[in-house]
Order: sequence, then structure tokens, then C-alpha cells
Amino acid sequence: MKPGVCFIIVDASPTIGMGHLSRCLLIGKFIDLKGWSVHFLYTKKETKNVIEKNGFKSYQINILSVNLNDFNTDINTKIVISDINNYETFSSTQNYRKYLSSLKKQSDVLMSFEDLKDYPYQSDIVVIPYVGSNNLKVFPNNQKTKYLLGSNFFPIKNDFERRKIISKKVSNILVTMGGSDPEKITLKVLSALNKIKISCNIYVLIGSMSKITNHEIQISSKNIKANVIINRKINNINELMFKADIAITNSGLTKYELAFVGVPMLIISNNQHQAKYSEIFISKGAGRHLGLNKVVSEDDILSGYNSLLNDNMARTDMMKKGQTLVDGKGIKRIYSVISQFL
Repeated sequence: MKPGVCFIIVDASPTIGMGHLSRCLLIGKFIDLKGWSVHFLYTKKETKNVIEKNGFKSYQINILSVNLNDFNTDINTKIVISDINNYETFSSTQNYRKYLSSLKKQSDVLMSFEDLKDYPYQSDIVVIPYVGSNNLKVFPNNQKTKYLLGSNFFPIKNDFERRKIISKKVSNILVTMGGSDPEKITLKVLSALNKIKISCNIYVLIGSMSKITNHEIQISSKNIKANVIINRKINNINELMFKADIAITNSGLTKYELAFVGVPMLIISNNQHQAKYSEIFISKGAGRHLGLNKVVSEDDILSGYNSLLNDNMARTDMMKKGQTLVDGKGIKRIYSVISQFL
């Protein structure tokens, strides 16, 4: 396969979060090492700085009229990877289908990341890398459409390390709500923990698009602030995950990284849509779902925390079951399928 150009279309914002962009950057770096010229296309201005900090060219586009010839006309072979939150970006399913159809005509291989939906897509390759997607009754538009279903296709950083044992004593708690945390669930969690006497370290990971201030964190944790370590713009998230005995996270894609590392977790869902997926995820035993953010109380958070605090057997079981969900080879599997199409 002779390398050509790979266009990756993705967005990040305070409402979308960073998950889609983070995994696309992982894929972009992998494909770049294979000799491809990787270009990122985006619509949300917040996306640009993150892409360019990772060393890629980026171009802002009108999502409804993407013309790949505007960016590179002298390379024949074109891969297009689309990882767009179509619920926020497109006003209707029909517009999204038109968008995919247009991209398919302009590319040699079109791959799209999709949600847990079972309607047919125009893409050559459809990736739904989530727990539960194996149960979808997919309906390809044609016999050539390839569906990559399940968490075996979830992209993970190659420097992530897996833990082998669970400590009997909880010494470190990780609070991480993704790249933006627009509902400020982080502050609710800290306010809950603030009600009890706590001796362990609480590592608070604040994403680059979060509006939460250090002052807000200090107010929410005024009784335990000596134990709270705030982390922003951290380069190696795996180090925090690896040392965590318990993680409290939201319903975004971070839970798959925590599962890979083997961190017992409590999940608070951002919205009803994601709450359904969180229930499917925890059905495999990798964590516990506290519920929808707007109905989860501080007492619910404390109850969940206390249920794991002294239960080494439950935390060990979560570690083992989480690690069975994600094996870290997702990007290699995805690229192998792209290669077959070319």
C-alpha cells in the first residue's frame, strides 16, 4: 500500500468534550508513522490549538460542503476518517447521511466513528468501539461495508501501563470528568468528599476546555484541601490512573482508558443519552454507575465511595473485568482493515 493523504474530520468543544479529538490524534500519529500525510479538518475553533500542538496541519471547514480538493490536489490516494458528533453538528439524520455520501465520493476509503445506532451508513468502514455494539443488528448499504464493533477497536495510547494488583488500602482517588466538564461534576464530587474525614490523596484532573477554576475547587474542598492535588495540562495521564485506587469519572470515553489500566471506577453520567451507555458498560463489571448527574446527590456519591473503600475484593474484580474489555490493540486492528480496502 503506497501512502497518500489522510484527512481526519473531528471537533472538540466544551459541550462535545475532548474524547473524539483525543482518539483521532492517536490514530493520526499512528498513520503518520506509516508514511501518510495527515491533515485535520474541523469546524469548532477550540479544536485548532490542540491539533497544532500535536504537530499536524489543520483547516477550518464548512461541514455541509467539504471539498477535499481545496486542501490537497496532487496526491491521488485519499483516506478520510470522520469522527463527528453528529447530534450536535447536524440538524437531521438526512443531512448527516448526505455529508457521508459526499465524503465517500471524494475518497478511496471512508471510515467513520459512530454511536450505538444500527441504521446503515455510507462509509466503507464503520467503527463503533463501545461495549454493547456487538449486539447491534447492522444493515450495510452494500456488501463492502465493514463494521468494526466492540471495545477491541477502542484506541488506547501505546504508553499506557496496566496494573497487576489492587492495594488493600485506598490511598489515592482520581477525579476526572473529561476535557470540558461543562456541568462541573468535579465540584459536586469534591463537595461530597468534603463532608467526611479523608486521609488519602485526591488527584483532580482538569481538562484543557474546562472552565472550573482553582478557587472553585478550593471552596468545594475547604475541609480536605490539604489532600487535593490539582492537575492541569498533564502529559502523562497514565501515571495518575496507575496510582489511583478508585476513580470517579463521567460517562465519556475516559472510562475505557481507566478500564484498560484496571482502575475501579464510579461513573456519573452527563445526560440521559449517555446514561444508557453507562449502564451497558458497567454490566460487564468494570465499575458502578451512580446515575444521571442531575439526580445524583452528594450522599449518593459518598455511598458509592464507601461501598468500594474497604471492599478490596470488589475493586480487584473491577480491575480484572475492566482489563478484559480493552486490550490496547484497537488502532492496529483499525489500520489493518483500512489496508485491506486499499
